[in-house]
Amino acid sequence: MGQASRSSTEMSRILFVDDDTSLQEFARTYLAMKGYAVLTASDVKEGLKIALESFPHCLVIDWILRDSSGIDLVEAVRREPSLKLAPVLMISARNLSPEHVAEAVDAGADDFLAKPFNPMVLVAKIQALLRRASWQDNSKVAPQVIRHHDLTLNLTSRLAAIHGEPLGLTYTEFELLAYFLQHRGEAVDRPSLLGAISAHPDQVFHQVVDKHIENLRKKLGALAKNLETVRNVGYRLV
Repeated sequence: MGQASRSSTEMSRILFVDDDTSLQEFARTYLAMKGYAVLTASDVKEGLKIALESFPHCLVIDWILRDSSGIDLVEAVRREPSLKLAPVLMISARNLSPEHVAEAVDAGADDFLAKPFNPMVLVAKIQALLRRASWQDNSKVAPQVIRHHDLTLNLTSRLAAIHGEPLGLTYTEFELLAYFLQHRGEAVDRPSLLGAISAHPDQVFHQVVDKHIENLRKKLGALAKNLETVRNVGYRLV
């Protein structure tokens, strides 16, 4: 089955994966009131099956599921070419340590929300992820391209490449790289970077940024040296 077309008038599909059926129903009802088409699943196997059938625009995944960890589902989603750019919001009732956050970021998670959560915050985070993901059909729009050294970043197709070789960035890595390119030569602090990747930066560890940048540097190869650490401030792309 090919990837479904995503037009600007299409209702955004949200896949909500949690083994708490009452929370599923609550999320389905509230998100539907806000104009979203909501799909639900209770475990990794069911979640991946529904994702591959419906191509959700955003996934909300609980950390602990019926059959495995939500991290396993995030990793499975990121391995699928048709899903790897879909933003992922992880929810969790556990107290997330920096180590837990690093594990989720490595798997491909884009943002986090602690349980119990205010449904308005859930919607705000989903809206921010969808807005930055730019799922609308841009086939008739001239591509927006940024070039820096041997790096090319296409904001329309959301592709990043060095010497024409795709970097395989996650959604958040792409957002960070785009932000750095739009602020070349500037020392950018962590709160600014958190604001670029999260609707509620005050609810996200600063270590999330550091982990994403660590992974981004690995993918930049020789250009990683151009992404400098600015002591007591943050980072700078030169």
